[in-house]
Amino acid sequence: LVVEAEPLGALNVQTVRPHDYTAEEVELLQLIADLAAGALAKAQLHDSQHRQLEELQMLAQLSAVVNAPQYLDDLLKIVTDMAAQSMNAAVCSLFMLNEEEEQLELRSARRRHGRYQHRPPLPLGQGVIGQVALTGQALNVPDVQSSDLYLGKELAQEEGLCSMLAVPLQVRGRIIGVLSCYTDTPHEFTEEQTSLFMTLANQTALAIENARLVTNAAVVREMHHRIKNNLQTVAMLMRLQMRDAETNKLSTAEVLELSISRIQSIAAVHEVLSEKGFRLVDVLDVLQRIAQMTQQSMTHPHQQIEIKVHGDTLALPSKAATSLALVVNELILNALEHGFHGRGQGMIDVSLGRSADEYIILVRDNGRGFPADLEQKQGLGLDIATTLVSEDLHGRIKFNHPPTGAEVSIRLPRNQSAT
Repeated sequence: LVVEAEPLGALNVQTVRPHDYTAEEVELLQLIADLAAGALAKAQLHDSQHRQLEELQMLAQLSAVVNAPQYLDDLLKIVTDMAAQSMNAAVCSLFMLNEEEEQLELRSARRRHGRYQHRPPLPLGQGVIGQVALTGQALNVPDVQSSDLYLGKELAQEEGLCSMLAVPLQVRGRIIGVLSCYTDTPHEFTEEQTSLFMTLANQTALAIENARLVTNAAVVREMHHRIKNNLQTVAMLMRLQMRDAETNKLSTAEVLELSISRIQSIAAVHEVLSEKGFRLVDVLDVLQRIAQMTQQSMTHPHQQIEIKVHGDTLALPSKAATSLALVVNELILNALEHGFHGRGQGMIDVSLGRSADEYIILVRDNGRGFPADLEQKQGLGLDIATTLVSEDLHGRIKFNHPPTGAEVSIRLPRNQSAT
């Protein structure tokens, strides 16, 4: 079977009894072979064109993904789905390089059947994926279950994985991760498949870079919005403090101490945001930091006042978390100033809990307790707390008179706005 001097195969005819083929029979068989070769060549050309069309469509879809604003996690899922489909792979995975930890972390995976098991981080330079990330060169592994370079042979056996192709994710000469695909039967990846997968990886790296830029721009806008709001809050609190200082004849040092404490409460919220992300704030963590700072800076040297913060983890948007942090800070400062004046030791207890539709915060102390005419003698700190709870947090605050000490209960609706 020959087409344009290129052999495609052979036509073999056998008989059950001895037979001497005539020249006419040989000519007929050659004619059949030529027709079969032509049909096979057309079928191969059709398959090749169909495959190229699918590859072009897939690359066009990926280009659309690159140019569309996407959040990174959504983007990576789309990429692994498209890569697995185009390579007809049993599994496709994408690892991102964590440069600080010098390890590669699984960020997205797509499995044809079932769920792809979680993979622990892979050290840079170790294993197939680690080597690809270190060298920037693609690697083709015929059998991962017997390869000395492949890490995690037991997992490969459990998953039924066999052949592997891994290529670097590279943008502007910098390796940012590794894209890999696996088959569940022995397979030798062709040059065309490797080239296609490299093209996929290059487009993916650009898409990841674009997604990061979009995310960074959104973070900058969000930070600007929050900083502006918090600076306005600081300015408002300082204006209130100036008026209160004139009324109650506070010294400059006292005014500065109170202002610093309030600013530190806002800073604690931003510290948690910078460490744990820009969406929701762990209020328990914030209040524990505030309690520690207040205990160190606002108690007198001769006093032993213990401030404890415990209870449920409450996740709030940054604006609500900032307001609640300021409220609890004011209540702690009020207890230190009035509840333990002239006392050598004491305890302030802050507990966080929740009901079906409310967050509940209790601030208790074993000090002097509130005066009977609290409403007439309520100072600036309690005024600030009351205003923030009712106007910013849309909640309720109640000042209780237990047998010993003082207690403040705060109840907030659980559907706090993110703005």
